[in-house]
Amino acid sequence: MTLIGWGVVLFGCVGIGLRWRAGDPFELVDLLLSAATILAGLALVQHSVESLSAYLQIPYPDSTQPGYAPGRGPAIQEIRELIKEIDEGGWQEAFLALRRLRGMEQRHGLPPLE
Repeated sequence: MTLIGWGVVLFGCVGIGLRWRAGDPFELVDLLLSAATILAGLALVQHSVESLSAYLQIPYPDSTQPGYAPGRGPAIQEIRELIKEIDEGGWQEAFLALRRLRGMEQRHGLPPLE
């Protein structure tokens, strides 16, 4: 989606160069259409970056709350334990870890594993 957005921006920029005619009564309309195309492409890029950011964001505990200690949130602790089990085990443990990770999604509000 990001690449499509940048393609639309490029299309709008090329449109300015191709449709520019000095003294033409529709010059302002052409310029506005190209500018709108560029803005639409930038909006698409912004949306795709925000979507990716929201997908990758892990809900950490609030650092302003009393009793906050970095790296000690419940989701972080469970993930560390899970990684340790996978590291020490084999493929069967990895499949069991996937099952546990799906349960962690619901408990801690993590993004889905798809």
